[in-house]
Amino acid sequence: IFDVDHFKNFNDSNGHLRGSETLRDIAALMKLKFRSSDLLAKYGGDEFVIILPQTDKVGAYLAAERLREGVEKQAFPGAETQPQKKITISIGLASYPEHGQTDEEILNHADKSLYFAKESGRNRTIMYNDNIEKELEEFS
Repeated sequence: IFDVDHFKNFNDSNGHLRGSETLRDIAALMKLKFRSSDLLAKYGGDEFVIILPQTDKVGAYLAAERLREGVEKQAFPGAETQPQKKITISIGLASYPEHGQTDEEILNHADKSLYFAKESGRNRTIMYNDNIEKELEEFS
């Protein structure tokens, strides 16, 4: 699961129309970075979910990093209003069956990883592990 860093700031600075265009551009970039067998979905707002069947956690991490780096390098109109002067994303990963047996558990753990990525500086990819929940408590 991933979302766009500081997207509220982007919308506030550039307008919701430009924000929607940016999300469409990110979706187009996703299509280029992933296989046709991968499931790409807008989850809500500026959040997206990607399901990578037949992919282990190392492969998922590498694929996520390709996307993160691709977004960071892309020149998006309006990006100069962002804190880093570019559009970036934060990504949280979880893998079946290691991080959960149900889709709900996997999504919950991926979401916690995303939150940890945001809290630890943004523009990064974090794989779920058992220490994340303890570390998140330290941010609270």
